[in-house]
Amino acid sequence: RWSGAGGLERGGTEIRGAGEVLLWMLQRSGARWDAGRTEAARDLLDTYRIDTVIVADPKERIRALGWIREHLLPILPVTLRTGPEGLYPVVWRWDATAGDEIASIDADADRAARESAVEYTSRADVRNSLSLRYRWAANRETHARRSGITGDLDELAQDSAFREQLWCRHSFLRYGRRSLEATSDVIAEDGTAQAILTWWARRYALPARRCQWSISLDLAYMEPGSVVEVRDTEIGMASVIGLVEAVRWRRRDAVVSVIVLDRPEG
Repeated sequence: RWSGAGGLERGGTEIRGAGEVLLWMLQRSGARWDAGRTEAARDLLDTYRIDTVIVADPKERIRALGWIREHLLPILPVTLRTGPEGLYPVVWRWDATAGDEIASIDADADRAARESAVEYTSRADVRNSLSLRYRWAANRETHARRSGITGDLDELAQDSAFREQLWCRHSFLRYGRRSLEATSDVIAEDGTAQAILTWWARRYALPARRCQWSISLDLAYMEPGSVVEVRDTEIGMASVIGLVEAVRWRRRDAVVSVIVLDRPEG
């Protein structure tokens, strides 16, 4: 039900955290979903605050998974994957730094062996001028707020909705202005809008490197989304932080695919 303030309630407690909302919608989706993994992801996603109502047209029904894909996945650093227990969210910690890793992939110490060449994500995906319209005003049928971050100082001077961001600045100096404009009907809070723009910058402002390594089975606890340290100086990764994209198990070892974000200095 909806509280007087317009927030979703569960067990008498108002739900605004995106992780809580995701869990609530999965419960009503009719799909098999992994409760344990969803609960583990909830705290990481609850920093994003959801403010909306969910109303179907008179002759329609809300499809929970469709609503998640339309309104939550575009704004959250998360993807839905399928495991043995069903659907579960993978949270991508693009802001991870040294100390957040749960394991080390160490080719320098012969504890891992490179299985592929380094690949770079396409420069066509780079974005360094990011703007978001939000806080839907139903009476005016428009979004009442707009925020942005950029690396272009001219854009910063011309548009008061923008603020400068370090990663975007480094990207702009390399590639020129590359824009992304988006809208969200489910957020109203300025802090959440800024948090979304920040993870977009860390993901899209600079290209990422991908590579695969074989690892021993004692690292079997790694899974997609895990934060790892990579040591492989032959390819310029002396001690970098990456995110596990996939793990493929073989008879005596496993192959792990890792994405490493380029990080600006300063």
